[in-house]
Amino acid sequence: MNERVKANLRLGAMLALLLGLILTAPRVAISQAENVITTLKQLSRTRPNIVHYREIGRSSNHRPIAAIKISDNANLEEDEPAFLFVGIIHGAEPLGLKITLKLIQEFIDSYGKNHDITDWVNAYEIWFVPVLNVWGYERRARKNANGVDLNRNFDFRWERCIATNQDCANPASPFYRGPAPFSEPETRAIRDLVLEQRPLFGITFHAGNPSPSGEVMRPWATNEIPPPPDNIKLLEVAQNFAMWVRQSREGGGFCRSDSPIFDVSVCAPPVMRMLGAYGQSSNWVYAAAGTFDYIIEIAPKPFNDRFLYTPDPTDDNPLILLAALEHIRNYSDAIRGWLRWFLLGKQNNHFVFRGPGLTGKITDAATNQPLAATIEIEGFNGPYTQPRTSDPLTGRFWRLLPAGSYTVTITKSGYRPWAGSIEVRNGALAPLNVTLVPER
Repeated sequence: MNERVKANLRLGAMLALLLGLILTAPRVAISQAENVITTLKQLSRTRPNIVHYREIGRSSNHRPIAAIKISDNANLEEDEPAFLFVGIIHGAEPLGLKITLKLIQEFIDSYGKNHDITDWVNAYEIWFVPVLNVWGYERRARKNANGVDLNRNFDFRWERCIATNQDCANPASPFYRGPAPFSEPETRAIRDLVLEQRPLFGITFHAGNPSPSGEVMRPWATNEIPPPPDNIKLLEVAQNFAMWVRQSREGGGFCRSDSPIFDVSVCAPPVMRMLGAYGQSSNWVYAAAGTFDYIIEIAPKPFNDRFLYTPDPTDDNPLILLAALEHIRNYSDAIRGWLRWFLLGKQNNHFVFRGPGLTGKITDAATNQPLAATIEIEGFNGPYTQPRTSDPLTGRFWRLLPAGSYTVTITKSGYRPWAGSIEVRNGALAPLNVTLVPER
């Protein structure tokens, strides 16, 4: 056995040990967040070809906020669609961490061995922020060290939080929104990563919702403001995700009548919900970056308590642990379903992504250099969304749309505008590559 294989085996064992410790030890004196950071750094050193570690900021208690990217050529910014998964934004809801660690371990261990996973790592840039709220996770607390609910601190109609919950303006409340939008270092860290990477898809995990089957929440409720321009596709992707969760449950404990954790109510797919139209994470991520971003409520409180590291009667119930592990498996399977669904296949050694929708590059007609241009689609603009732009490094843009005919306008200061019509059909994303002519 050569040294590289031995190193990979040691690394896999280390990550498996960390995951095992977090899954089975409810009371651990040392910092679990510190263990996560140490392991992610080690992964990037041992597998630098597919793992890139990055500190995206410092928490409200001045601890590193760690992110990793899993992708081929991980240290490079490539012309690939990005996914973003955030594990813990509320510190007392740690199931999301378990899901992100499970996926990280599986992707690293199976790269080059499993065809699907190898294709996903090669085709995508998959970002994980396992612990955003470091202080909250270490203290088993919902809020951060400044007493702010991070999921009320994003700059999307932040001031309107009080319309649905007066307590969000009260520093003593569990839902305190903070003194200003993005007042907290944690939300600024994820803001900067989102604006830099502009992921196509994203999830922030929560746990503790009263719905037995969980919830898939998308931007945003329409009782006060117009619906999101991409409302139809946002719902479609959410429904697909819920279907993948259901399919996993049908193959697991929740739906097997002979299982000790059989539960017909949990076997159902997660409930669809719209987020309140104020400063929650997915509202801002979608409005600012165009990301199809979702808040996933994994499970009601009993399935979450097993991982709180605090005395609780459910800690001694092995069936609660089995149920929590089943939730972790279900949502991990759903994410794999998502990655599988968007990657339509390969043509001429290039990856092809599922539509309907558009993708292409905007370049300078004189120099052929990529441009950060604004792409407007008639009927798909809204007062609460920022203009959609192409990537300044590659000129690439992505846009999921219902099948149909569209008028597209592309503009950039100093260039002649471009306008045209394009037909979007089911199947692969339709190509739209445009060169803009500089103004004389």
